Amino acid sequence: EARHFDLQGMPTMSAQEADRVLKMLSIPEFDVFGDWRSNASVFLELNAVMVNGGYFLLDNFLKPSIADQLYREMLAMVDQGKFLLGGYEPRHWNETGVDGRTWQDAYDSPIDRCQM
Repeated sequence: EARHFDLQGMPTMSAQEADRVLKMLSIPEFDVFGDWRSNASVFLELNAVMVNGGYFLLDNFLKPSIADQLYREMLAMVDQGKFLLGGYEPRHWNETGVDGRTWQDAYDSPIDRCQM
């Protein structure tokens, strides 16, 4: 799998830096996120994987109650014809000013998407 960026050589996060991230994410504004935000070892592992150009999946990214609410809202939008599973209808792209075809063509490249 081709990667368009190379983070190798970047310094890895120290335990002290992980603790600072943990402290930052402990404020109430971040309560929507899951339990991962209260585990400094997750930050260290995430950093180590990303520095090596890998991908990292955060299980339970959102608190279950928030994730359930979001899912219910998405289903309600599907029922109203405002949202298709897998994305918005093309007319919604036009309303945002984003060219849907260009966005899809850039799907595999985060760099290309950022430069749009």
